[in-house]
Amino acid sequence: VVGVDISETQIALAPKHIPNCSFRVGCATKLDFIESSSVDLFAAGLTFNLVPQAETLAEADRVLRPGKTLAIFGYGLSRATDKKLDDILQDTFKDIRQFAPRELLLMMDAYAGVELPYPDATRKDGFLVRHKFSLEGLMAGLQVVDHWMSQHAPERVTEGRILQDFKKAVVDAYPAVMAHPTRKDFELVSNVVVVMAHKPSTKRL
Repeated sequence: VVGVDISETQIALAPKHIPNCSFRVGCATKLDFIESSSVDLFAAGLTFNLVPQAETLAEADRVLRPGKTLAIFGYGLSRATDKKLDDILQDTFKDIRQFAPRELLLMMDAYAGVELPYPDATRKDGFLVRHKFSLEGLMAGLQVVDHWMSQHAPERVTEGRILQDFKKAVVDAYPAVMAHPTRKDFELVSNVVVVMAHKPSTKRL
């Protein structure tokens, strides 16, 4: 297994002693350290919306063995099991959609527009993952989106506005939560989506 990330910091933080696994700094569009037709599985998790897609798919085709698998996975927008919080979340997502660039929308829509270059491409979802979150945890997740949008949205969004509006709505709906900001009071459900296909096997004459 070879894990690849463009960030030197991420690779420096990766585990060092996993058997048969290594980590490399690199880009999905140029995997020079991987031989052509040498890979059984090319997987991109929660990143495909951020890379040049045509170039990445071409590189996946180069390194994959005939008959082997290309898989892209991620998840759509999370839902809260508590209706009040879910209403707040969905309003926040609507707000984000007004300004979100294409890359963020592709992730929010669970890669609905992704097309793979092989004829047997299929999409599987319904793999539900549940997580408990504290107010601080929810804020940390949204802070990443808030900062990213302030830098990359087509119309500049003032950094902190989405975050502040969300926090105010949660505190108004759950006034007691401020006394326990690190307690995991909220449950979110995410629908994991996998888009996958197999590189056609070499035809024999």
